[in-house]
Amino acid sequence: MIDKRLTKIKMDECALLVEKLRGELKGRIKDMERLHFYDVRKVMRGDWEENEARLTAKALNTYAADRSRYEYPILICDSSAKKNGREGFLLTPDHIFYNSAFNSEKIPVRGISGIEGNTGLLNRGIYLKRGNGVKTKIPGGIPAKELDNFGQVLDKFVSYLQEKPESRSISYLAKEKHEVKCCYRCGYTYRGGNVCPKCGNQANQ
Repeated sequence: MIDKRLTKIKMDECALLVEKLRGELKGRIKDMERLHFYDVRKVMRGDWEENEARLTAKALNTYAADRSRYEYPILICDSSAKKNGREGFLLTPDHIFYNSAFNSEKIPVRGISGIEGNTGLLNRGIYLKRGNGVKTKIPGGIPAKELDNFGQVLDKFVSYLQEKPESRSISYLAKEKHEVKCCYRCGYTYRGGNVCPKCGNQANQ
């Protein structure tokens, strides 16, 4: 019963986060060819477009296999030459996984201090900044003219993921009842009732 509840909650969370990121990218990024959103409802219904399903499976099994049981993807940015999902990066609420011809890594979202798109000739690409001052270039296949906007949107979205980690933690979600509730959608904390007084989300327990 707990497993079913956690699966539903985390899938609902995934759907909300996908919707939020898709909305933030709309109007900022014109070339969306390399960006693939994880449409969890289509996945569960089994009516996902075949190429999307294949690309996602390749990314999940190639370099993001180390994710946790309830850690669903939000976005896959494919940089592979054959457009098959083998290289690029995958974003979940908890990590960024990436894979290139030379490196592969799992980076906790909580450890990222910033993201930027560099359009310079020598250092063109998407860079993650960490608390220790290290910059890591991740593969994305984003056109140079889109890098700056993409970096800004992704930086803001990752900051949002970092704001309210308690509302997304498995230990919190596994509890059947919560004296102090933390909204699954916006992270607002309050007492009593299942409806968030801040954003109106009705799925809190």
